[in-house]
Amino acid sequence: MIETKRLTTDIQQQLAALSPARRALLELRLMKKNQREQTRRQVIAARQLKSAPLSYNQQGLWVLNQLMLGESVYHTPTAARLTGTLNVDALKKALQSLVDRHDALRTVFKIVDGAPTQVIQDVKLEIPLVDLTIMPEDEREAEALRILRYEARRPFDLSQG
Repeated sequence: MIETKRLTTDIQQQLAALSPARRALLELRLMKKNQREQTRRQVIAARQLKSAPLSYNQQGLWVLNQLMLGESVYHTPTAARLTGTLNVDALKKALQSLVDRHDALRTVFKIVDGAPTQVIQDVKLEIPLVDLTIMPEDEREAEALRILRYEARRPFDLSQG
């Protein structure tokens, strides 16, 4: 108890010796640290929730999806041309890490107690590998484009992800 009192007195003396500018800087740093800690706690608490009601925008998306079953209205297909040797394992690990880090990439819409609800799932990413090197070189580009078009048109099921 005496040691704690002495430590508190030492800190108070050091604070009193600070110039007003240094004291303001210290208070600002402490405030930012507290804000970061509070944000971190909120993120951890949110991650522990596995479901939540839909936001207003999500409700609109869900209604449109119900009205347009089988359509791919909200697809945003993206393709990247990679050159050189592809390290498939590294690519799979990087994409899995991305999915693990971002809840939005693992969120599906399920009906819970009669209402659409967002549910965060654990996802083991499956990445199909299509090797076009077995085809004649002059046919590969056309086949890759055919596959891309097919995948871009596939309906996305909000309840399955």
